[in-house]
Amino acid sequence: MTYFIMKRTTIFLLWVFLIPSIFASVRPDSVIVYDYFSGIKNNESLLNQFFRDMPKGGDLHNHLTGSVYAETYFKLAVEDRLWLDLDTGKLYPTQLAAQKAGVVSPVQLDASMSNLNNLRRRLLDLWSISRFKAFNSVLKAGSDFFNAFDLFLAAAGAHLVELLHELKYRAAIENVQYLEIMAMSPRIGADEIDRFFGKGTYEKDNKALEKNILGKRTSLTHSLELIYNRWEKSKEMAKMVKDYVHLMDSIDVNSNLVDVPNAPVCLYQTYAVRNADPLRVFAQLYLSFKACMDESNSRFVGVNIISPEDGDLSMKYYRGHMEMFGFLKKKALKPVKLSIHAGELTMGLVKPEELGSHIRDAVYLAKADRIGHGTDIVFEKGSVSLIHDLRLRHIPIEINLTSNEAVLGLRENNHPFPIYFKAGVPLIISTDDAGVLRTSLSEQYTLLTLRYGLSYYEIKKLVRNSITYSFASDEKKKMLLNKLEVEFHRFESRWVDNIAIMKQWDG
Repeated sequence: MTYFIMKRTTIFLLWVFLIPSIFASVRPDSVIVYDYFSGIKNNESLLNQFFRDMPKGGDLHNHLTGSVYAETYFKLAVEDRLWLDLDTGKLYPTQLAAQKAGVVSPVQLDASMSNLNNLRRRLLDLWSISRFKAFNSVLKAGSDFFNAFDLFLAAAGAHLVELLHELKYRAAIENVQYLEIMAMSPRIGADEIDRFFGKGTYEKDNKALEKNILGKRTSLTHSLELIYNRWEKSKEMAKMVKDYVHLMDSIDVNSNLVDVPNAPVCLYQTYAVRNADPLRVFAQLYLSFKACMDESNSRFVGVNIISPEDGDLSMKYYRGHMEMFGFLKKKALKPVKLSIHAGELTMGLVKPEELGSHIRDAVYLAKADRIGHGTDIVFEKGSVSLIHDLRLRHIPIEINLTSNEAVLGLRENNHPFPIYFKAGVPLIISTDDAGVLRTSLSEQYTLLTLRYGLSYYEIKKLVRNSITYSFASDEKKKMLLNKLEVEFHRFESRWVDNIAIMKQWDG
């Protein structure tokens, strides 16, 4: 009996003292990767290597034409034999179009040109901001950034399939699981409005909106209501929605990757261009909302508004634009998600008194579900309570580090990222215009780590945010989040092996 008692006691002691030590030596892969990551936070080269391989979830803030690299536009321009203004670097579809624009001696691009490579290098600099130094000339960099789009636009319009294919392929090789792309806006203006509703309708309705936005604001809702009701009865407007949805579906299907593993799920935001007449902006927003609600639509998942926020018309009508969003959101028969470029401003770009309400209006008037950029938050009226409300309402900020540095000169503690992060506001890391900015989603995570010293687990949370706060359906989000966790498991397992190999290099 004594023997059995001693045997059991020995087994128990072995369990108490040996088993925990065995388990202690078997550390989870995520902990090993966490420790490795903690040691490379200040090493840009090793961070680039790490993030190139890491699953990055989604890129929720990216513009199609700005995300394509200039090399692609040059290739397309040569293939299409477009005409070039050598002085400015602007492309034109025809010689006549160039001459009408005042170009004295336009040159037609051709693959047989003897100076093609030198011309290519010059245009790459003009069509992107590869040489910008924000600390030397912020305003020039910002101007070059927005001007670049107009230079290569003639090479983009007929090639949306090829452009989308490039974005999808890059996402696949970068280990990005989801893209939410601002691809194209509804094409509507004065000609279409007058054709649908009678000559002079555009001018009359536009003047009414302008008067109400700038004058008695209480009348704006009434004017929007009258115009909206007329559009609701229009077969032509309904057809525009159907054609727009069908076109996007066609472009998406034809740009799908073939035989490429880990192809991303790709959905789209539609948008209005804010530096335009109030009626044109409202018409684009109306069609955008309708496209998101269209029963046959499977790809448009949200509405946005784009172009420089500091532009004359954008600043003049900004509050009116936000009220248009709010009006249409109330009218929507089913929920329509909004991601709004708001607060992409900073001191010196506009007058100080014009920095006080753009994010606030996007949140409280437009009822935004996400905010793009949000860089002027510290200059907003009641910024502390606004930041706290963003946290409580779970309204994420789309952070675009390279873009904010290039266009606004904001980086490190001059950027509001640390304030948002400390306050617990949901944050999403995105690229904005990777092609024009010569960057990638991997590089955005490298910059984030170098500048703000986040831990590996904090990085993983931001990656998950990019799926959690996407505009994909709940079912698709669940699928993407599950896939993301599988990808992280594979990544961490692979990097435990990589870390073991690299330790051998230390001798």
